[in-house]
Amino acid sequence: FCTRGNCDNAPSPAGPPSFTIPPWISDLPLAPDAPTTPAPFVLPVPTPNTLSNPNNNFCGYGWEGANAECYYACPSGKDEECPGGRTCHTWLQCTRATVDPATFNVCGTSWSHAASTCATRCYLGGDDVCPAGQTCFGNVADCDGKLPPLTAEDVGLAEKTYTQEEIDVLIAEEEKKYNDEIAMADPMNWWCGSSWTDMLENCSKRCTTDEDCAVNSWTPGTCYKTTGGEENCQTPGVGVKEKLPEGSRWCGSTWNDMLETCSQKCAADEDCDGGKTCWEAPGTCQYVGVPVKEVSDPATLWCGYDFTDAQTSCHKACPSESDDDCPEGMSCFGGSDCTEEGVAVVREGYRCGSSWEDSSTKCGVECQTDGDCTVENGADAGDICWADVICASEMASDGA
Repeated sequence: FCTRGNCDNAPSPAGPPSFTIPPWISDLPLAPDAPTTPAPFVLPVPTPNTLSNPNNNFCGYGWEGANAECYYACPSGKDEECPGGRTCHTWLQCTRATVDPATFNVCGTSWSHAASTCATRCYLGGDDVCPAGQTCFGNVADCDGKLPPLTAEDVGLAEKTYTQEEIDVLIAEEEKKYNDEIAMADPMNWWCGSSWTDMLENCSKRCTTDEDCAVNSWTPGTCYKTTGGEENCQTPGVGVKEKLPEGSRWCGSTWNDMLETCSQKCAADEDCDGGKTCWEAPGTCQYVGVPVKEVSDPATLWCGYDFTDAQTSCHKACPSESDDDCPEGMSCFGGSDCTEEGVAVVREGYRCGSSWEDSSTKCGVECQTDGDCTVENGADAGDICWADVICASEMASDGA
């Protein structure tokens, strides 16, 4: 306690409570340790509703769901006629389906993403079974024959169980979310910037409100709340993100669209019209309205973690030129040599070196991407992958 200004013995302020596992995770049913063979499952055939249905009433999870399924009729207009928690909707403009469209309810970040991945079923129409960031889309008929086998869990006839590994992942996600919320509540992690990127590049000063960041009375600023850590600002005036040259960011609905239009310079996504993204693209676009790339051939559009990866890894085609068609963490790039999903392209004449001349002189290690040019693979430190390399030793032998 404080005595005449001496507070050495004052109790430390209480910190935030430690993380505890939320009940919704701790109460999850645990799957058996030993794998079991599930009993054969056949989707029950619904009892046909043969009553006259002059008002075209159908059941669904909401009006749009009922109109999309157009399968379970409810001529009386009452919810009691509907299965699985659906409700009755009247005067729908649809033709009754002959196959239950719910068998094609699929998770995705968009309809096209769901149709191209066909990875996760959501038979009951809810988003809760979908991976983070995805929602349930109905009647994705493009997934016919491509979805995992339908299970009793999918249709709500058996309780879903979780492996310990799945539960551990959920716990880790919740703990990170909890710690991030605590960090973002700490004013020591609040920093000024005209955009998120500007904030990271400059780390100009800490703040408590947007007013603290205003450049002047007519130029507002924003006080950004970060989660702290090495990837975020720590010291005023010491940026944690390398600054790009002026004019290195351009708007585009996709990376390829940005290169094919060079429509608008930007500093952040908010600067781009029509919900486009502000891409970091040094060394590409130079002048507004002057493209630096021809419109892509759809056959050359492939997903990758970066442009180089998309050229040869052949993870997945993305003919719509949308990142939504790609697995999580990947984007859609043009100019790929791929022809078949899952079959990587092996390009000849690519070798590691500090320069093209160096790779030719020493006939460097063969490579496909810069990532192949590691010391562990026999390359020299600092080497990158060069195209169309002709080894000097081969040229000498040809001339002999």
